[in-house]
Amino acid sequence: MYLRNLVATAVVSLIIAATPVLAEGTHNFSDKAEANAVVSEYKALRNQCTLSRGDERKSCFNALNKQNDLYASAKKYLAEDDASSTSAHYVTFAE
Repeated sequence: MYLRNLVATAVVSLIIAATPVLAEGTHNFSDKAEANAVVSEYKALRNQCTLSRGDERKSCFNALNKQNDLYASAKKYLAEDDASSTSAHYVTFAE
């Protein structure tokens, strides 16, 4: 139990410390890898919160709630990046 608390606290602390939040509340991602890392960390924390119990669970979901805006911004950035990507293959039919 102590180890799980320690791991959850460490994960929450790392996510909060590594959050690139600007003063006006917008999030600036330097590249797709950074946005993917935010999404992965959020999902890992969400899974950890699901496994926790009692006060640990409450504090975990509180930390997760604080990351919602960053997670949403990362998802939006990735969606916009995918929409503007030219890597899609277009099929044309000759007449």
